[in-house]
Amino acid sequence: MGMFTAYFDVSGSPDDPQVHYLTVAGFIATAEQWSIFDRRWKKVLKKYGVTRLHMKEFSHSRGEFVGWDIEPKKSWRPLFISSLVTLLQRMMRHSFATTISLDDYRENEKTYHVRKVASPLAIAGMMVMENLKEMAISLPIKGLLVLFEDGDTDQANLKESSKSERVGKRVRSPSSFHT
Repeated sequence: MGMFTAYFDVSGSPDDPQVHYLTVAGFIATAEQWSIFDRRWKKVLKKYGVTRLHMKEFSHSRGEFVGWDIEPKKSWRPLFISSLVTLLQRMMRHSFATTISLDDYRENEKTYHVRKVASPLAIAGMMVMENLKEMAISLPIKGLLVLFEDGDTDQANLKESSKSERVGKRVRSPSSFHT
């Protein structure tokens, strides 16, 4: 039996009317697996001359990925992502993701005032933690720490909603791993 850590990050902001979805996604692994993953992740980043991966920047060739939309770096894109995805597949025990339609949430908010009960992050966070609990039954788990990337809108509501779930302290990512 071992200690496991689940790490989650959020994509999408409920405060931006141009954003239509909020996704909570993450992975579970042992401390040893996270440590090896961290070293290898940084090695891939260094190989391609970047210090972190923010998908928002990568997708639009912004930030450290300026110029990745033209050759010769354009040809790096699939190799870079493939290297990182392969690393995730090999090192993580399981992945989790839940997506909330913010358009539906906003529509329901007008009538039912659901934000008084739970924010989109709290709903998605609790759903992904429920999936984590169901999967954790099949693992030889001695202990489980659940971490969420720091700085997302409505984390206070997620914390309040998850008190009974013993969610770990929200901290920065264990490495330069960002989505």
